[in-house]
Amino acid sequence: MTSFAERVANLPPLGVGLGYRGPLRGSFQDPSAPIDCVEVVADHFFLPQATSPKRPADLLERPILVHGLDLSLGTPGPIPSDYLERYLAVARGLDAALISDHLAITRTSEVELGHLNPVPPTCRTRDEVAAKIRAIQEQADLLFLLENVTTHLRLPGELSFPELLNGICEVADCGILLDVTNLYVNARNFGGDPFAFLDRIDLSRVVQLHIVGFEERGGRLYDTHQVDIQEPLFDLAEAVLERSPARAVILERDGHYPAREALHAQLERLRGLFQRHSAPASAP
Repeated sequence: MTSFAERVANLPPLGVGLGYRGPLRGSFQDPSAPIDCVEVVADHFFLPQATSPKRPADLLERPILVHGLDLSLGTPGPIPSDYLERYLAVARGLDAALISDHLAITRTSEVELGHLNPVPPTCRTRDEVAAKIRAIQEQADLLFLLENVTTHLRLPGELSFPELLNGICEVADCGILLDVTNLYVNARNFGGDPFAFLDRIDLSRVVQLHIVGFEERGGRLYDTHQVDIQEPLFDLAEAVLERSPARAVILERDGHYPAREALHAQLERLRGLFQRHSAPASAP
């Protein structure tokens, strides 16, 4: 299997992009919009019997990143074959540059939870999740990225979260999709410094970033995907870009959509940060 280092070395800078959502169609249809790449949610493109979907015309010729919601990597046992087949069919059909999903549990053996729940930070979790990711990468022949999620719970386990994330990625030889908003929200809610938290993550594994604003309610922060990016998040994103081989930054938005000019202004600012710190791909 091609190594992480080889895959990243051969992956060109994909730039700054936007999560594909219907209400934002006008931006995607505009070839002059500051959108270098597009992230699509695999589940939104599922067709019967794992049929490969056709590329929507409004995505133009931009590179596509495929993001999953329900691999439920932290659930004990194998990933349901029907879900995995549909996920991989979307990646093949849209000619994905990267594929990803969350370090989370979204289902048990009996019920769909309908939410991204944290996983126990244990050596067993590390090894089981890593084995699933290695299998996905082999089937897809694509680099898989693992995303951190927000949580208001601290589950018991012998590992810290950075040790768990770093360990999975090392054993699986995969990358990290670092959601800087989720990192900031978790650090602030648990009384930590988000910038200090970066020192504990293997940033050499970060290939993609997610970013969007957060909301504050009753003294706690929430990642609602409905708010413009705040200044500390731009600063945190730049700190990651300075120290990682990140190839893409995706702005996520799932509600209270801003005017197109305001949205494009945020993308332009992220683009400036990305271009300042990105380096061209090089042969391994």
